[in-house]
Amino acid sequence: MSADAKSDFVTCRCQFCGGGIEFDASVLAPGEVRTTECPHCRMMTTITAARSKPTAQAASVPPVLPAAKANAMTGTILDYTVQANAGLISGDNNRRYSFQGAEWRETGKFPVKGMRVDFAPKDDAATAIYLIQDAPNSTSESAGKRDCNHVVAGLLGIFLGWIGVHKFYMGYKNEGIILLICGTVGWLIFVPLLFSAVAGLVEGIIYLSQTQQQFETTYITGKRKWF
Repeated sequence: MSADAKSDFVTCRCQFCGGGIEFDASVLAPGEVRTTECPHCRMMTTITAARSKPTAQAASVPPVLPAAKANAMTGTILDYTVQANAGLISGDNNRRYSFQGAEWRETGKFPVKGMRVDFAPKDDAATAIYLIQDAPNSTSESAGKRDCNHVVAGLLGIFLGWIGVHKFYMGYKNEGIILLICGTVGWLIFVPLLFSAVAGLVEGIIYLSQTQQQFETTYITGKRKWF
C-alpha cells in the first residue's frame, strides 16, 4: 500500500490482478478491513487503511473470502461473436450465462465454442472467465490454420485486389480466380473490372480496420469469404 502525500487517498493492490485500487483512507479506521469490487478485474478484493504500528487486534482480523471466488463454477462456451465481443456459457448447473469479452482472462486466445472455462456468476452474467481446457477441435483447427497478417492482406486488397491477390494470400482460391478473371477479362467489359476493383478496395480497408485476432477469427478460422 502506498500513500499519496497530497491527499488522504491511498492505493491498495487487488489480490487477484494486482491492479491499484485508490480510495479515501479517512473512511476506514486504522487497520479496518473491507471488501470492494476491483475496477480492473471485477473480483471482490480486500482493502485496508495503513497505520504506523500493527496491533494484535489487527493481526487477528480474519481474511475475507471474496464472494466471486466462493461462487466460482465451471461451464462450456456455447457461442462467442468477435463483432459483438460477447458470448454465452452453459454452466454445469444447467443455467446459461452471457459474458462480455472484457471478462476473458486468457491472454493470446479468443473464446471458442466448446472451451471448458471457470467463471464467477453474477446474476445471469459470467465474470472473471478463465480457460480450463481448449475446445476438442482446437488443435486440428490450429494445425490447418493459414498464417496470414491482416495488414498484408489489407494492402494487397487495396492495391492488387482487382486481380484477387489478397484472396490467394488468404487461401480463398476460388474467390481469387473469380476476381482474377474479372480483373483481366474485365478490361473488355467495364462492369466486371469495376466489381473486382471495388471488392478488393473495400475488403482491404476492412482488414486494416480490424485487429489481427479479429481478422483471423473472421476470415481465417471462421472462413468468411466476402466483406
